[in-house]
Amino acid sequence: MGYIYPKNFNKEWRLNIDIKDGVVVGRETEELESFFLNLEQERIPVCLVDINASQGEGSNNPFIHKKLQERKGQYWYAGGVVDIESVEKYMTMGARGVIISSGIYKNDRLNSVFLKELRDNFGINDYIISVDFEENRMVTKGFSESVNMEMELVLEELYTLLSQGTNIQLIDVKVSKMRLQPNLSMLQIVADRYSDIFKLWYGGNICSWDQFLVVQGIGFSPTLGRAYLEGDLGLM
Repeated sequence: MGYIYPKNFNKEWRLNIDIKDGVVVGRETEELESFFLNLEQERIPVCLVDINASQGEGSNNPFIHKKLQERKGQYWYAGGVVDIESVEKYMTMGARGVIISSGIYKNDRLNSVFLKELRDNFGINDYIISVDFEENRMVTKGFSESVNMEMELVLEELYTLLSQGTNIQLIDVKVSKMRLQPNLSMLQIVADRYSDIFKLWYGGNICSWDQFLVVQGIGFSPTLGRAYLEGDLGLM
């Protein structure tokens, strides 16, 4: 049996829940309303990730919009946030904040105009910039496409464009897909360089509360996903 909360923690964490074609990925047989009611009662910090919107294949708007409006300030939102108008839309609707990944790129470079608009028009806790990578290439559109930039360059340019304290999330796609151990040495290198500049998050096959605490100890707020949703909710 898993535990829905870590026993000891002193930083923020979040559970990313992927929704595709009207169901929760990994819990496809569950009824949406009852599933989310349980999470709401336990006050689990959740991001609603619209996979359809991320991949440009429609959306799950009716359910997601309903949740954001009913539970204002509780849910984060991710999926197809590519401009200031979409940030404003979801913040006004009731999102606690938005997570932006594909929208930070344009023509194989960072979209500096959009990033500066974010910096100048929203608070640093209104959004998280997600740097999704597979090995050393950046991936977008729900991990279906790639950008010809290396992670080191992306982080360096984000440093020049964004305010100190901005939320930056690293998602290790290969580790997630192949159920590998998180690359702790890489995380330590990033933390050594950027933990005093950014508020760092990490997601990628965190499959136990012990791993959660290790990632947290390095300097990252953990982002949980598929492992948390399998079987009984929670981790061992």
